[in-house]
Amino acid sequence: MTESLSRVRILIVDDDTVDRRAAVRATRALPFSVDCVECADGEEAIQILEKEPFSVVLLDHTLPGMTGAQVMEQLRGRGLRVPVVYLTGASDPEIVADAMRAGATDYLSKAALTPERLARTIRYSLHVSDAERQIEIARGELTRYAAQLQRLVDGTLRIHSATTIDDVVNALGETSQTVLGGRAFVALEILGKRHSFGAWPTEPTEDSDRDLRIDLPFAHRPDQFSGSLRVVRESADFVGAEHLVVVQLARTAVLAMENIVLLEDARLSARARQEIVTVVSHDLRTPLNAFSLGLEILERKSAGEEQPVLPRLRRNIASMENLIRDILDVTRIQDAKLALRVSIADVREIVRDVSEELSPVAEKNGLRIEVELPADALRASCDRARMHQALVNLGSNAVKFTSSGGRITLRAMHLDGHARFEVEDTGGGVSQESLPFLFERLFQDPAHTDRGAGLGLYITKGIVESHGGTVGVESVKGCGAKFWINLPLNHHPRTTIDLD
Repeated sequence: MTESLSRVRILIVDDDTVDRRAAVRATRALPFSVDCVECADGEEAIQILEKEPFSVVLLDHTLPGMTGAQVMEQLRGRGLRVPVVYLTGASDPEIVADAMRAGATDYLSKAALTPERLARTIRYSLHVSDAERQIEIARGELTRYAAQLQRLVDGTLRIHSATTIDDVVNALGETSQTVLGGRAFVALEILGKRHSFGAWPTEPTEDSDRDLRIDLPFAHRPDQFSGSLRVVRESADFVGAEHLVVVQLARTAVLAMENIVLLEDARLSARARQEIVTVVSHDLRTPLNAFSLGLEILERKSAGEEQPVLPRLRRNIASMENLIRDILDVTRIQDAKLALRVSIADVREIVRDVSEELSPVAEKNGLRIEVELPADALRASCDRARMHQALVNLGSNAVKFTSSGGRITLRAMHLDGHARFEVEDTGGGVSQESLPFLFERLFQDPAHTDRGAGLGLYITKGIVESHGGTVGVESVKGCGAKFWINLPLNHHPRTTIDLD
């Protein structure tokens, strides 16, 4: 504050006429213009302050019916904020402390009341009052921005939870109005369709201070999908970060709409892929069934005769049927639609069945299969046929990549609330470079590119994960490999996962 103060209005409250007149005389000697109003009691002072604004109040401690501190408490209770300089004729520190606690800005002893001290005290009080007013404004702004931020968060969640473009548009329009905290006109044009939000009967005319326009370009198919957003405030300009808030909402909406479009494209692609695979597998199975039937006729006619070509044909037909089944399984896994028929199964029986299925091929290749099982039953909730398929895939790989004279071990055990399956072989192992990619679709170890389509391990992983389990491998090149499956004992997988 400087001496070039604008006119200062002072209310002097004192029941002692002599003291009151002394205060008036002191104000006349101040180095700035002053308007003084006098009153003799607290009630009258409160009534005056409710009707008129004052720059500062000089308030006596001892008043009829109440103290100066009680006057300040009533002023604060009625929401009246004005700097108060407390006047006291006593030197009691408790009186001064009570006054400061009640809200006095400063205090003066009547005995030391001089124009110089009064001027210094008034300047200080006005400075403190201005600082408190700025703090109050800042608190109000902070509260407003906090509420606005909460509305922004709520609106963003609503936009992201929308499942159709119309839902996104409605969320964006209504949230834009809500975030601004007042009446606003919102116009959206998306995919050639116009949407309006606001109570105005007609669209407001353009006003650069109140009119915000935002283009909504879609990164996905920009030639086909585009839009724009216009927000017009009814009576106030955009303040602070309001326009940035609306821009952020618009960007969020564009991202949500693009995700909806991309998701719908993915669903259509998955549906088309499923239809193609189904048709192709059906068309492949039809001639295979005919070949199989013809092969049965030839086998009956040549009973007792050596026909080396017939077993080879039977193996090739079986391989083709397995490949068609694998392709269908891969499609179901990709679309998260692998059907499971869940029941309580003893995993030891699954391992024994796998051993019986693999034994003929293993013996033919000069391999020995060993089975290690717990003595007691080990039961788990699973699709027995699918887990059998997963273990056969692992066992078939072991048979395929283990040289004659080698050994394959099938194990089952209880491990930390899981049924643990292991398929270990004494083959050539897997290179460290290939280990991270073994369970990816169509992956083949560069050293063995002629050993299948690269679907078996991917299918095994899909089956195990659909049960809530995990699958992995441990191997060192030249030292065999151990594939393992951890299957939760009490997991209850969903029988069908359908994204539609």
